[in-house]
Amino acid sequence: MPPEPVLKKLIVDQQFEPSLQVVSCMDGVGIAMAPGFPEWNRGPVNLELFNKAKHQRLIVNLRQVAFETDSPGTEDERVEIITAVMKAYESRLGFPKFARFSVHGFFAAATQESFATVCERVERNFLAATGSIPAFQSMKMTDVSYVANFVTENWKYVVRLGPMERNQWFQSLFYDMRIYDLFDVAGSFVKFAQTMPERFLFIDIDAFQDGIAFQDAFQNIRYLDRHVNDLARKLTSHCWS
Repeated sequence: MPPEPVLKKLIVDQQFEPSLQVVSCMDGVGIAMAPGFPEWNRGPVNLELFNKAKHQRLIVNLRQVAFETDSPGTEDERVEIITAVMKAYESRLGFPKFARFSVHGFFAAATQESFATVCERVERNFLAATGSIPAFQSMKMTDVSYVANFVTENWKYVVRLGPMERNQWFQSLFYDMRIYDLFDVAGSFVKFAQTMPERFLFIDIDAFQDGIAFQDAFQNIRYLDRHVNDLARKLTSHCWS
């Protein structure tokens, strides 16, 4: 049986052409989202909101509205919070379309297999055998990564995957310590870090579209969330096939 990929970090990023309207409206967005994001930081042209209990951050600036969470929860919970975020600024910021809309998921599929064994799986199932490449003869592979770009009729995808150990995860991904209560042992970053498996298949899937209308992006939240998670499961299954 292949391991189950677990969504450990989710970023929903909406980028747009810069506008002064964003500056005049971002306080309204912050007030609307205050019940779910009790802590905030306001700069001249940016706003950051935090929910330390749920490890969530919301960023609003001249070019971007981005929601990030390290506790993605269930599909319904993810869709609910992303929908609330989008509704909060839809009427205030009024973008006809996004320069880029992205749902970006980071997964860990835990395994008891050795790092070398997972390397072999990735090489065998996703890459041409390195042993057949003359330049690599007499060399031993110690790590491997698969990276590819795809496109469907409506969406583009960037996919990265490979074997990973816990320390590599935190070296590769940025974590904002302000979304953790470092004085609360039950909710500390250290405790969160311990939820990462010792060894796993790392899967990074960024699904995005350029120039998408706000309403089209809004209507596709659940589809994209479900599709990104389903793709992670299929890739894991293929790795262990």
